[in-house]
Amino acid sequence: MILVCFTLSGCFTKWETKDKLLFASYAGLTAVDTAQSWGTWDDPERRELNPLITSQEGLITIKILGTGAIYLLADSFEDQRTMILTIGNVLIGGAVVWNFSQ
Repeated sequence: MILVCFTLSGCFTKWETKDKLLFASYAGLTAVDTAQSWGTWDDPERRELNPLITSQEGLITIKILGTGAIYLLADSFEDQRTMILTIGNVLIGGAVVWNFSQ
């Protein structure tokens, strides 16, 4: 998602550097969370807690949609951008830490 946006004209043009970094870290943490969840369906002792994710295809779809939604929210609300991205990072970071603890 982030690579696509960097290649499109207009994406991130009005964003401050800190917000670009926050979005990049969100995308990176989402990739880590996706990798952590990838083998869930191959291991009977693990289960995905998100009821919307029922397969690896669903996992990819939800993660792409979530990253796109965060981008659109942050891009639409310029005065709240840093807060939106920070909250997104805290939430996805919490999921990554939770996954590591399991």
